[in-house]
Amino acid sequence: MRHVFKNLKKWISMVLILAAAGLKRLNLDSLIDEYLDPSMIIPACGQGTIALEIRKEDKDLFSKLSQSSNQALETKIEREFLSLSKAGCHYPIGCYAKFVDDQLQVHACLGETIEDCKFVSMTFDKIEYNKAASSIYKKIKEENI
Repeated sequence: MRHVFKNLKKWISMVLILAAAGLKRLNLDSLIDEYLDPSMIIPACGQGTIALEIRKEDKDLFSKLSQSSNQALETKIEREFLSLSKAGCHYPIGCYAKFVDDQLQVHACLGETIEDCKFVSMTFDKIEYNKAASSIYKKIKEENI
């Protein structure tokens, strides 16, 4: 596999974008030249989320895993934005939520076509996270008027 990536680097003069997480899992970290800023290239809603499936008998484990975390809240906001948009898989849509200190930064984009895609970024206090998805969706819809 390493041989294939080394040759790709030599042969391709165009841009090749691969997921850093995948390259790291393959121990190919040395091939990463740059990390893309999610505020500039907004990922799909929930991108990178890891889901776990457990037996329903494991109530203690479920309780521990269900405790609120910043990562769970970030995913919830991204999924809520997707749900509010009612966008199908052919729409250009993305949302990236990230807690930085006590602030929630949300970057989102939505359009019917790539040409009319609108980009919005907003920052919320941590206690306002429950309004983030609806606020950013509303702001994008206002820009479409």
